[in-house]
Amino acid sequence: MKRTTFQAPSVRRWLALAAATVLLSACGSDTAKPTAPQAAVIAAEAAQKPPAITAQPQPATVVSGGSARFSVTATGEALSYQWLSNGQPLPKADGPSFTTHAASITDSGTQYTVRISNGNGEVVSQAAVLTVSEAMFSN
Repeated sequence: MKRTTFQAPSVRRWLALAAATVLLSACGSDTAKPTAPQAAVIAAEAAQKPPAITAQPQPATVVSGGSARFSVTATGEALSYQWLSNGQPLPKADGPSFTTHAASITDSGTQYTVRISNGNGEVVSQAAVLTVSEAMFSN
């Protein structure tokens, strides 16, 4: 018995198959002697779920010269992250958390969002605003 296995692509996103196995058996009739049954096993790959945010990034307040850490929690398979500052992608900010550089007063009001994607969709988080206050020194 010859077995061949391959993964079938998902036909529609809404067709979420956890696993399916189909066994096909056929006897050849083109010769005088019937051939042994051949089987093909087809495993349908489970449809990849689109990303969903379960915990949004939260606003942060830091003193001038300090750094802030933003994070997000999401569900889905094979997630890709891209953090944005006022809508612009940040280089090397491609994980579930992001830490700012040493913030200055001019950074106050910056809005940080994160774009999360996979092969079945994309979602953008709510904006988390950075507030930067002056450092207070006492004599």
